Amino acid sequence: MAPVFESCRLEFSARGVTATRRIAGFGNEQRFPPEQIESIDAVKSGMAYGNTIYWNVELHDRQGKRHKLATAIPRRQLAERLATEIATTVGISETRSSSKGSRMGLKSELPAELRGD
Repeated sequence: MAPVFESCRLEFSARGVTATRRIAGFGNEQRFPPEQIESIDAVKSGMAYGNTIYWNVELHDRQGKRHKLATAIPRRQLAERLATEIATTVGISETRSSSKGSRMGLKSELPAELRGD
């Protein structure tokens, strides 16, 4: 079986969130302006390997749909930190986001586990 090449890109700013997924060069891009976003949440993915439970970061829009922004994050704290950073940057108040992770300054670097270095 040939390998599948998948890439994901997540961009977020005060103008909203853009998530791009590509498999073997084909893919789609989703854009979410702040007014369409209800919450950004860290949720269990349902996937585990050994003692590691993996987490996803999901965007919930105002129409009630869920959109995966990041998947297979190996620690809850990392997923919550990313969800909090996205929510803060986009301008969603803390009460609208169910993530309770630690805050990152806007000039902070993402942890190495999330950068894909």
